[in-house]
Amino acid sequence: MGVDEIEPLLEDLLLFLKRHDECRAAMEVRFRQILDSLPPGGVEIVQYCMFEFRWPGVREYAKELFAGTRDVLRRQSYRRIIEAFSDDWPERVIYSRYTPELDEY
Repeated sequence: MGVDEIEPLLEDLLLFLKRHDECRAAMEVRFRQILDSLPPGGVEIVQYCMFEFRWPGVREYAKELFAGTRDVLRRQSYRRIIEAFSDDWPERVIYSRYTPELDEY
């Protein structure tokens, strides 16, 4: 599944979370579960949402998991997620929501 196929689903999740702040505590738990298991697509789900929300609890948990594992693939995944909490997240350019409009000359 490519970004063009998954981004509408990620956008739906993001908009749902924006409209339902009362779900934040439950969703923070769910994001932690995603970080624990890192299912296929899990990195992208957390990145996409956390670039927008920057929830400190999710960021700190990702940092704890990063520091607590020696598994190279998991460390790489956690690093990618932690990067999404920054304004200069390198992977944002693959998503139309986070790609700035190009100036026309």
